[in-house]
Amino acid sequence: TFYVCNIGYSVMYGVSHAVQPIISFNFGAKSLDRVKQAFRLGLGDTLKIGGVFLIITVVFAHPIVKLFGADSQELINLAVQTNRYIALTYLFVAYNMSGSTLFQSMGDGTTSLIIQLLRGFVLPVVLITVLPNYLGFLGIMLVFPITEITASMFTAIFMKRRQDVIKGIF
Repeated sequence: TFYVCNIGYSVMYGVSHAVQPIISFNFGAKSLDRVKQAFRLGLGDTLKIGGVFLIITVVFAHPIVKLFGADSQELINLAVQTNRYIALTYLFVAYNMSGSTLFQSMGDGTTSLIIQLLRGFVLPVVLITVLPNYLGFLGIMLVFPITEITASMFTAIFMKRRQDVIKGIF
């Protein structure tokens, strides 16, 4: 599961980071239309990639798991279920990556860092501590999707606060 997801995330990171210098240059040049255009292009591409990986991961979860040599049916079923839960996050990951890259490109490293810390540390630690107590194993499975969905809400709030610069970006 981890390896399959990392392929999708790596491609999305590549696209997201490829637009970073374009956004940064145009932001510095005060060419906000170009900033918006580059951001939309990067976000659109990462969302498309995320959508493709979501479909592949959901539709082909069983054959993908079998590629990694799982031998027990219980393990295969668990891995397939895990793949499908994680697949739900691809679009949110794309949005969070793009948002973080946008803030970094505009010289707002603090907001970019906050988004990344929420995604990579704060929310997972809190959720892995709380959810299993109420939902058991399902709580563990939901940590990553809930983390990315919640981080997307924060990303949207941060973007709303910067409407002075990115007004009309969507």
